[in-house]
Amino acid sequence: MKGYIAIASVFAGLSVVGGVYEIERRHDAADSHAREIERRIENARREIHVLEAEWSYQTRPSRIEDLAARHLPLKPTAAERILADPAALQTVIDRMGGIVEARSTEALK
Repeated sequence: MKGYIAIASVFAGLSVVGGVYEIERRHDAADSHAREIERRIENARREIHVLEAEWSYQTRPSRIEDLAARHLPLKPTAAERILADPAALQTVIDRMGGIVEARSTEALK
């Protein structure tokens, strides 16, 4: 009888040791995972900071004005092109021969 109790005690002790080992292993894995997530968050914050700085640089009004002047053929609107009376729009359309619809090149073939 004492032998059975001794064997059961050994198995119980081994089970406790195994359980403690498993808990420690899971804790280490969770801790490692948490550190990885924190590292990714910090990297994302740095990237966001860089992107915000780049956005501020790219959207400077002086830069936008320069790009618009170089790439958009915009000129001031002539005074005669501004209609003071919206009803005069129909007269302008009639003089132009009506409203011309845009068509794709395939439709013209």
